[in-house]
Amino acid sequence: MLALALVISHLAGGLRRETQLASLNALRARQLQTLAGELASAQGDQEVLQLGAQALAEAFSGPCQLAMAGSGGGPDDNTLEPTVRDGLHSCMTERAVLGPGTGRWPGLSAWYIPLGHKDEIFAAACIRPAQAGDAQGLDHAQALCILLAPSFWRVQVCYGFLDTPNIPDALALCQEQGLRINLFETSYFLSREIVVPTRGAGMARWRELLFTLMSRNAGNAADFFGLPSNCVIELGTRVQI
Repeated sequence: MLALALVISHLAGGLRRETQLASLNALRARQLQTLAGELASAQGDQEVLQLGAQALAEAFSGPCQLAMAGSGGGPDDNTLEPTVRDGLHSCMTERAVLGPGTGRWPGLSAWYIPLGHKDEIFAAACIRPAQAGDAQGLDHAQALCILLAPSFWRVQVCYGFLDTPNIPDALALCQEQGLRINLFETSYFLSREIVVPTRGAGMARWRELLFTLMSRNAGNAADFFGLPSNCVIELGTRVQI
């Protein structure tokens, strides 16, 4: 009788685990379906980042991070923890999933998953907690990142020496490749430096004034790139010489 009770208890425990796993898989499937629908109407990288961060927070206890790739190849977010930043940077440069159960950097406490393809990485996710035996959790994390990856775009426009740059025209051509963008609602962020002459050590006063005058006569970046004036936002800094 004792042996029979042990067998029944073991079978009941296995049935309970299978039921819980089936419910979890159904929940994850619904989450993927919901995220796909939300991404279809997302406008811009920031909204995609918000939707992705929200989906990761719902699927994993966290904390989870999602960061865009910067110009140097690493994450474009200086507020990240040093260990998370290093993991995301390695994930982006190696273009591979890192963490427990992946065969790469198994000692990490998180999964680092790149978003993009083998030629270009647009972003990466840090997902915690991560366990080597949680293969289905890793699969779900990768499925979320696969959904997010096509929503990020990085456009590289090249012009020759005699070409006239025109960014709005280039973005219009991108629509033929599937990039959904409203040119009338697009904002262009430019930097501007205002040179301010100062007294004291350094160049002669008349040279500082002459350099300041020449700097003010420099060409306008918005005009050079063919940007509409009502869509340009300039962020300026005052540089003392």
